[in-house]
Amino acid sequence: MDDGLVRRIADLAAANGWIWLDEGAEAYAVDGVRPLALAQPSTLEEAARLLDLARRERLAVIPRGSGTKLHLGAPPRAAHLVLSTEHLAQVVEHTPADLTVTVQAGTRLADLQTVLARHGQFLPLDPPYADRATIGGILATNASGPLRLRYGAGRDLVIGTRVANTNGTVTRAGGKVVKNVTGYDLNKLHIGALGTVGVLGEVTFKVVPLPAASRTVAAAFATPEPTADLVRTLVRTPAVPTALEVLDPAAAARCAPDWPGGWLVLALATGFLPQVRRQVEECAALARRLGAQTVEVLETAEPLWTAVREFPAVRPGEPVLVTRISLPLQGVLPVMTQAIHLAGRFGFQPALLSHAGVGIIWGRFAPAEPGAEAVGDLVAHLRRLAGEHGGFLVVEACPPAWKVGIDVWGPIGPSLALMRRLKAAYDPENILNPGRFVGGL
Repeated sequence: MDDGLVRRIADLAAANGWIWLDEGAEAYAVDGVRPLALAQPSTLEEAARLLDLARRERLAVIPRGSGTKLHLGAPPRAAHLVLSTEHLAQVVEHTPADLTVTVQAGTRLADLQTVLARHGQFLPLDPPYADRATIGGILATNASGPLRLRYGAGRDLVIGTRVANTNGTVTRAGGKVVKNVTGYDLNKLHIGALGTVGVLGEVTFKVVPLPAASRTVAAAFATPEPTADLVRTLVRTPAVPTALEVLDPAAAARCAPDWPGGWLVLALATGFLPQVRRQVEECAALARRLGAQTVEVLETAEPLWTAVREFPAVRPGEPVLVTRISLPLQGVLPVMTQAIHLAGRFGFQPALLSHAGVGIIWGRFAPAEPGAEAVGDLVAHLRRLAGEHGGFLVVEACPPAWKVGIDVWGPIGPSLALMRRLKAAYDPENILNPGRFVGGL
């Protein structure tokens, strides 16, 4: 980095109360790109003023919550300043009677759930790192988990937002009631945008009552084919499970090490106890008719569901490729089985877990031997496989060196032109996460 730029940022840090990172920069690095300074605004208006200053000074800004998803995306072209939402972590307003809550973006999901639980409610988002992930980070990365089958993703739960923009303004979209006025739904512009068109500062959600009861059906199969029949039948029933997962033998061994080997199907039923009992009895009976080796109904299975939510559970620095494939439901089993063969062909040990009811497959690929010369070929073949079944693949995480020569997002199609126009309108100087998002945005 140019010495003159470093001195200028150091002067700005001293004048604005930013923290000069120096030796601590590695903790805030994104794919090996180390920032110089850290800003921790305590109000959304302060964050907007900071973005305006960064725009005028042409400083690359990395919005950051707790840092659990910094591995997502391409390496940034530059990273001068981290904008942390750590001090924007308050529950602004909770109206239990209206089933709504307004919360600042730096609030940890776990802390919000604690507040809501006192009133018998919860926010039905269950992404990985739920104990550390912040509301802003979850929405910016569009993270979700098994509960997506019943409740949808973040975009389905958000009813209002306040956002800090690069021109120094704070804009509001939506409102604080479930029924809102018609018009453009600008809330969704920021969900999954990786903080590239503005920084989420405050969000209003619709929440739901905590279920009175829950049970889990766990069914193990020797072969994968019956799992597809079970999933296909369950998603067509009037009482669709709250969550429905299919794990290949390797993923099952990671998430449920005490469970018998084979392919594992997990179906979660929640609601009032009589309804839940009837639902799990029907599900268990169906699994047995389809030839399940083992079927159990679990009254308490939170450790198991935690392991499923946290899959693929990659340790910092671990040389592992993590992929996410989204595709129509009928393609889940064919893609899982063929991906296992592709991984072996290119020298990787696979573990695959699918949110089978919504068509999402998480893949964990560890090289059988040190080195990753074949990672690009594996990604290309997996992406082609997903495309053949009407889906697409995103590289969620891998060592920075593996990203060289790989498009982690994959082809976007004609929508990229519109995305470029939106980026130019909301971040004309390209200071927010430059280069990390699709198409180099």
